[in-house]
Amino acid sequence: MKKYRLAVLVIGLPLVAAALVAIDGNFKRSIDEQIAEEATIFDSRIDATTETLARFSSYIFTREVDNPEVRSLMRRAWLGDEGQRAAYRAELRSRMLSAYDLMGEYHYRQLHFHLPDGTSFLRMHSPEKFGDSLVGIRATVAAVNERLSPVIAFEEGRIYNGYRFVYPLVGEGGHWGSVELSFSMDAYLKVLSSLDDCVFHFCIHRDVVESTVFDEDRGRYADSPVSDRFLADREVESTEDCEPCSAFFDSIRPELEALLDTDKNGGLVTRYQGRPTLVLVNRIRNLSGQPVACIVATKADSDYEHLASDKLIVQVLTAILGLLIIAITLLTLRDRERLTRLSTTDPLTGLYNRVTVRTALDRELGRLARYGSPLSVLMLDIDDFKTINDRFGHGEGDAVLKRLAGLMRTATRETDCVGRWGGEEFIVVLAGTPYEEAVRAAEKLRAAVAASDISDKRVVTVSVGVAGAVPEDTQESVVSRADDAMYRAKRSGKNRVEGSP
Repeated sequence: MKKYRLAVLVIGLPLVAAALVAIDGNFKRSIDEQIAEEATIFDSRIDATTETLARFSSYIFTREVDNPEVRSLMRRAWLGDEGQRAAYRAELRSRMLSAYDLMGEYHYRQLHFHLPDGTSFLRMHSPEKFGDSLVGIRATVAAVNERLSPVIAFEEGRIYNGYRFVYPLVGEGGHWGSVELSFSMDAYLKVLSSLDDCVFHFCIHRDVVESTVFDEDRGRYADSPVSDRFLADREVESTEDCEPCSAFFDSIRPELEALLDTDKNGGLVTRYQGRPTLVLVNRIRNLSGQPVACIVATKADSDYEHLASDKLIVQVLTAILGLLIIAITLLTLRDRERLTRLSTTDPLTGLYNRVTVRTALDRELGRLARYGSPLSVLMLDIDDFKTINDRFGHGEGDAVLKRLAGLMRTATRETDCVGRWGGEEFIVVLAGTPYEEAVRAAEKLRAAVAASDISDKRVVTVSVGVAGAVPEDTQESVVSRADDAMYRAKRSGKNRVEGSP
């Protein structure tokens, strides 16, 4: 009996020890996997926040800034001498004051105009500072003035840092500079803070601040509690009230420095004052992809160990948080309904935008492939639209586009997806509609337009192309066939319907 007892001890104890080691190893792997998932979610929240702010900035630029008066002032400033520029600067500032006040309600901090050579022309947030060259300082401004297309990137400035939404000012016969709209990082982090009980810290590389910011404005920064290599923006985080933060980061200094050394996003779990605490780091990169700042999130969670063993709950909660992020962002910008429309519709016509139409078309193509549900696509283009703009002006052209959109909404079914594809070109996705029926619908729509009073300047007609989808179709192939049919209608005399079964 003693031999058996000894055998049990000899065999059993190592097995128990091996089981404990295995459990410990599995737990550590679960924690690592959970940290990776949390880091990915964190990154996605930041990307989604930036994308939403970019859409809203584009709307503000189009609505409040990009107009003939502003472009004319910038043109005259670029072509004028320094004395004339002072007058134009004052006039531009006066013209933009109400728009800048409105932007302030949506947490914008900067509205900054630049000349084509990268010279600062007017800082609405600091109008007394102008005339300094941003060449070598602001890569976003240089890129926009070179490419003549919008740029979005985080960047340190001569006064403030932030996510820059920079747009070219083109028109009135040329390129007359660029303009930047940007949010404060304080407003940016408040969006993230509203998601859960995480504490967010924003810090920027010390050498970036020292090489870029005006000497008299460096007082906006202080040593960051996160790491000696970073500075904290006093507007975002008061270092005087952050003694608990400093104590926490000091307690994990070696692990945190090792994570920061990688220049990659990631996280770690540590114990602080007896509680498991999650730390996540998201690198903020500039236009060239270099990490110049970071957002560090910390969250004490006594149930963190249990979350690692119940990933289904974590995934469900993560999905819910992911779906709520846009709504929470819109709440912080105090205009949820408008921003929701902006993300799915065309600002001018109110019809669905191209992204929304593509989503609907993908869904219906999937139903066609799985269930054989019929599907057709209409491409519609206004005949001789350029002559409307040339003869009567872009205001009349925009009015025609809006009225046509209204007619299309009333002349189609609620189940049809009606969108603006681009310019004067529109698309209709007819779910559950075979080709022959789609041709009749297209003819009905064409006739309704021709008989309408969309414009009191001239008769407006459209050319329509019809394509019936087949199970092998992709978005590109069915849209291409509808587009080709529409151009056949153009070549055949316009105000017609052509089809591609």
